[in-house]
Amino acid sequence: MKDSQNIVGQWWIFGREREHHFGSLILDQGEISLKISTPVARTKMEAIIEGTKEPPIQSTIYGKDSDGHPITLMRCMCSRMAANELRDEYEIVAPLCIRGQEVESLDDPVAKSVSFSLDKFHRWLGEDFIKLHQAEGDRLNWIIPPTLELKYPLGDNGVFLRITQTTLVSHSWDEVEFKPGCQLWLTFNTPCSLGDIIREWVPCIVRFFSLLHGDRFEWDSVGYASYNPFVLGELSQAEGVESLKEGRITIRSNFAERNRGGDIPGPWMVAPFSAIKEHLPQMLARWYEVHQRLKPAIELFWAVAFRASNYLEASFLFLVQALEVYHARSSQFDSAQLPPDEHRRRVQAVFENAPPELKEWLKRKIQSQNYKYLDERLTDIFSAYLLESRELFEDVEGMAKRISFTRNYLTHYPNRTDSSRLIDERDMIWVNDALERLLWIIFLRELGLPEPIINGAWKSLVDLRAVKKQ
Repeated sequence: MKDSQNIVGQWWIFGREREHHFGSLILDQGEISLKISTPVARTKMEAIIEGTKEPPIQSTIYGKDSDGHPITLMRCMCSRMAANELRDEYEIVAPLCIRGQEVESLDDPVAKSVSFSLDKFHRWLGEDFIKLHQAEGDRLNWIIPPTLELKYPLGDNGVFLRITQTTLVSHSWDEVEFKPGCQLWLTFNTPCSLGDIIREWVPCIVRFFSLLHGDRFEWDSVGYASYNPFVLGELSQAEGVESLKEGRITIRSNFAERNRGGDIPGPWMVAPFSAIKEHLPQMLARWYEVHQRLKPAIELFWAVAFRASNYLEASFLFLVQALEVYHARSSQFDSAQLPPDEHRRRVQAVFENAPPELKEWLKRKIQSQNYKYLDERLTDIFSAYLLESRELFEDVEGMAKRISFTRNYLTHYPNRTDSSRLIDERDMIWVNDALERLLWIIFLRELGLPEPIINGAWKSLVDLRAVKKQ
């Protein structure tokens, strides 16, 4: 949402059973705020008393714009209230705005199609939106190519991703401007809830393309409809106009996060469309499963790789935990030190030889101690990705122990700051960079990319890190 919008309308801030108030909804740079001014008549003392009270603002506020179209604001909070003898003024903020429909719950299945755009997505796509053609007689003509439309299934659940690119033309008295217009669509066989759309489906797609691009793509607005516009006859089969629902969800986004990303030149992209075009259907099908299975690890990685700033120690802890989660959720690793039957026999042997007064305490202590320690998990991962790990760390096994020791130090804070295994702040900078690159390659390998593309992505990550530090 690049352009600010000021929507004047009626708002039921105290509940739909109460009277409405006029005010302005402002959508600007990812911020959602509602400003209301209501006339009153009271004494100065009454105004002072009123200003000390908590205003009974509803968590969900319903409104109508000047054209009578419904608007729903969810999870509202009054950030400022001013009262005097003549009027009350409210400034209300909300993380979620839904235009076009009154929504009582985000869990209601209402959408069969979703559309959204990602800033500068056309650069990753790399497809021409205007071409220069040499005609007869050395004449040069500009040609607008046909609309690009790509369609990919996401798993076997009847969900499809469509990517469309058109050429947008605008003109004034003395110039004509051509711009690419990229749109991403998700279509569902059965209606999907708005909550699943903004919490699951759209973030899943945005993370996928950000991973391939090399920096985060931005989104803060999503259109939805109760029908699939790509299915012929679905509109005509609807039971009256009332059954056709359309709306747009706007979410509040962080300004600092929103002002970075999306502007990486082609040579430094991790895996541009031109490099993975043939593999994209299989990658998207696998990504849905990977995202569901590794979601906690992906979110921890995302909190470091795609954020404008983080504390050094926080980034270290997030990345280490991401690797720990990946080890636990990946089928190529075993979290147990011993097979379950062998561990039970070991516990029973210790239990039988323990003093009677310690048996129950000892059994409870050791029966759950069959999980690998962090340094063992890291060693497993480094061994599985040995070529990359050796390029990142001179002593792979020693680094696993240092990372484990430092994580435990930061988490539990033992008084051993003189240990040679502790990673200091200077070394932590490059260790964080190394762990981030390793996780990036891990997720790309989970997508089943061929080795030549993985090698190219690895080189791009090295170049990309250098570019971002400039």
